[in-house]
Amino acid sequence: MLRSYHSLFLYLGYDNKADIWSLGITALEMAKGVAPYAQYAPMRILVLTIEEEPPSLKSYSDDKQRTGASFSKYFEDFYRKCLQKVRSLDYFTPSRPIIYLIWLYSCH
Repeated sequence: MLRSYHSLFLYLGYDNKADIWSLGITALEMAKGVAPYAQYAPMRILVLTIEEEPPSLKSYSDDKQRTGASFSKYFEDFYRKCLQKVRSLDYFTPSRPIIYLIWLYSCH
């Protein structure tokens, strides 16, 4: 049965890029405590996601950590790479696994 779901996801256009996008959104949510655009209704979030630039720390009223410090450039680079709508060169390929990003590697 798992194989049939996998075929369905491929047919619908779902692939690892959706998972990478989710990772970027989750990183922002973990950093700020709420998801980007959480203050909007679900349909408005859908429209913002489709029509606007990808969410970023600037999507929040305050783009600092709770301590007031700025986020590291590695964190910002990480979520920006995850939240690309169009990837002309796919950064996350089997030859360049996501775990080797400096930000993730430094978290262990």
